Amino acid sequence: FDGGDADGDVFLSVRGLTVHGSSYDDHLVGASGLYNDVYLHGGGGDDLLEARGDGGALYGDAGNDTMLGTSGNDYFNGGPGRDVMVGGDGQDRIDYRDASSGVYLNLATSQVSGAEADGDVFSSIEDVYGSSFEDVLIGSDTNNDIDGYAGDDLIIGGDGNDQLAGDGYYGPAPVSVTISDDTILGGAGKDVLNGGAGNDILLGGADDDWIEGGVGADVLDGGDGENWLVYQKTLSTGSEGVYANIETDVVYGGDAQGDVISNFTHIIGSAEDDFLIGNQDRNEIYGGFGDDVISGGGGHDFLIGAYGADTIEGGDGNDYLLGGTEGRYDGGGANTFVWNEYEDGPERDRIGDFQVGRYGDRIALGSEFQDKSGIHDISDVLAHAQQTDEGVYLDFSNGRGHTYGVALDGVEKSDLDSSNFYFADDDVLG
Repeated sequence: FDGGDADGDVFLSVRGLTVHGSSYDDHLVGASGLYNDVYLHGGGGDDLLEARGDGGALYGDAGNDTMLGTSGNDYFNGGPGRDVMVGGDGQDRIDYRDASSGVYLNLATSQVSGAEADGDVFSSIEDVYGSSFEDVLIGSDTNNDIDGYAGDDLIIGGDGNDQLAGDGYYGPAPVSVTISDDTILGGAGKDVLNGGAGNDILLGGADDDWIEGGVGADVLDGGDGENWLVYQKTLSTGSEGVYANIETDVVYGGDAQGDVISNFTHIIGSAEDDFLIGNQDRNEIYGGFGDDVISGGGGHDFLIGAYGADTIEGGDGNDYLLGGTEGRYDGGGANTFVWNEYEDGPERDRIGDFQVGRYGDRIALGSEFQDKSGIHDISDVLAHAQQTDEGVYLDFSNGRGHTYGVALDGVEKSDLDSSNFYFADDDVLG
């Protein structure tokens, strides 16, 4: 907006208003009642910018500027000069993506230095964009969103529930992926860590963290808590799935190639054909797209194949299995649920979306399981099947009082036939 000489001008109920100040010392105010999509640019001079209302975007440009936020969510870009930025209440962000070299910024101590950040003073800021160079970005005790942008950054989250990214991955608009080697430390709290491209080091710290290394040979350590190993946002150009075993801490293939992992409880697979294996804890494993093989290991697991024709083995424990043929996991593929080893203890699994019929899902039984359960063919299956109010219960306990078996939710016993079962000569998964 250019109104010429501004003296006497009044703006009422204007949306998307951008105001550019002069080369002199201006006082620009986004008045209360205006929508929060107001952008104030100080221009040259030592300007005073006030967001007011529900928040706004303040650009100091050249000069030593003072920028005051509101009780809403404010955005600050000081530009060149020694600027003062006060966020107030809300979730406020400071942006150094235009800096000419790396910056050091500590949200806990309100210290900042380097390039255009030299001389800046800020308070009540929660979120940060780093520069295109090597930054050191440190969070506070509150919930922070810290994005290192490009460059080989060190990002430390602090004690809040943080979202930490190395390469501009969580920016408000799409950005080109820059290969950089980042070190990201989650600290206390439930953190989201994303390395992006490059060979990164991601350390979750305390509490339950979500860690995604991205492309490159990454070091991923969940730390304490029940942590998620994530490969869902595949950045590589290949079509190779990942192998991830959190019992042995072995991963390879796709974006997992070259990664070193430790201290994870849950897994989210890629968009390709993955092989995902749990440990002795209570695991949640989500296959995602592709024809995945999922094995829960020990513990009472929650295993979801989701999209594709998946093969799922619960392992020890009372497991809940979803192939992905109904509801929000509409898989569009026939799934296979596997029992290889026979368990002597009282274990009762549940399949929440078993599809019967010729083109439906299958239960595959390994040779050892068949011998100990007494189930060798479809007639044995039907003899061990009991109709319940919830569906069908298959008793694997071979006459020991329904201590070991699987419930098939929503299934009628009369609909089960030989196409829903596979009797292997050996272990099903090899």
